[in-house]
Amino acid sequence: MRIVFAFVVLFLFSACNGGDDRPDVSGIDMKVSVERFDRSLFETDTSRMVTGLQQVFAEHREFYPFYMNEILLLKGAHTVLPDGRVELNAEGEQVLRNFFRAYRPIYDSVNIRYSNLGWLEEELKQSFRYVKHYFPEYRMPEVVTYVATFDAPGIVMTPRHLGIGLHQYAGKNFSVYRNPQILEIYPEYISRRFDKEYMTANCMKAIADDIYPDRSVGKP
Repeated sequence: MRIVFAFVVLFLFSACNGGDDRPDVSGIDMKVSVERFDRSLFETDTSRMVTGLQQVFAEHREFYPFYMNEILLLKGAHTVLPDGRVELNAEGEQVLRNFFRAYRPIYDSVNIRYSNLGWLEEELKQSFRYVKHYFPEYRMPEVVTYVATFDAPGIVMTPRHLGIGLHQYAGKNFSVYRNPQILEIYPEYISRRFDKEYMTANCMKAIADDIYPDRSVGKP
């Protein structure tokens, strides 16, 4: 299985980067539109937290629960009821207020850097065509961007979405990455890859992992 997985990764990267033996995939219809969850979230009116979050949920019904529960880890402090109403206890509200306060400068920086993601849509569109060519039954994910805490992943896969954490793509010279606390999480040899040119490749690595998940964990 590891050999198969390595082949899939190699194929995806070589195809997407312009290998000599690339098949002609121009006839494969592919649409990619990046959903800006990060903008919706950080434009929330924090003076009316629950009302604002309900609006974010209304706009991003599939990704919102995953983000709150699995990325910000607010299970138990934040709930979306079956009728679509958002419930937030005192702990959850405080955590979110602290998060917005601490990470708004991060969001502001990446929102300027990535004000337009048309280039990413084009890169992923071509890359996704290769995936569809070789794996026609694979359901291509919808693409969404988010900003989270620095210990949160830079790429996530959900049953429907490929999520891109822009907090891990602010640029290798982003001053916050030099903060001693951040360096404890991500040494410089890692954060130097937190840049635009690695985004598509990391997305394709996540898709390769999804096609052939590593089931060797825990095996001797």
